[in-house]
Amino acid sequence: MYRWIFVALTLCVVSACSDAANDAAEANALDEEVIRSLEAELVEADRRFAASVQRSGLGAWITAFAPSGRMIADGQSYIGPEGIRRAMLPVFADTTFSITWDPNYAEVATSGDLGYTVGRYEQTSRAGGEAVVNTGTYLTVWRRQEDGSWKVKADIGNPDAAD
Repeated sequence: MYRWIFVALTLCVVSACSDAANDAAEANALDEEVIRSLEAELVEADRRFAASVQRSGLGAWITAFAPSGRMIADGQSYIGPEGIRRAMLPVFADTTFSITWDPNYAEVATSGDLGYTVGRYEQTSRAGGEAVVNTGTYLTVWRRQEDGSWKVKADIGNPDAAD
């Protein structure tokens, strides 16, 4: 079920980026070189997000999201800093929990203000003395802010199928 949600969300994001790009293509289109540069910038923003969460945990997770950002996890949607905090507090409170991820693809609309990254993640924790490792694919939608920084508008992880 989650795989279908992930596929549907991915298609919506790709379509939204394409639609947004087509709507503003003539008036606001950036040239290909600028778009490639913004995509590289977006990959780096995602990597900084991952590194910041490794250093600072929950606070870094929350501040990466835009004020109206949305996180989709376990079939639920959490909106805004407080909703995301409530959802992630028990996760980050587990001292054995860690999460790492790395983007392997980014795309930015030709308007230069909306993009997404896709990559792999790994979550690790301990239960009953045993290491529990969960892996999967994620999709993060980003909006470029007026100051040029990128903030997360939506984030969803799709766990790998159990063997």
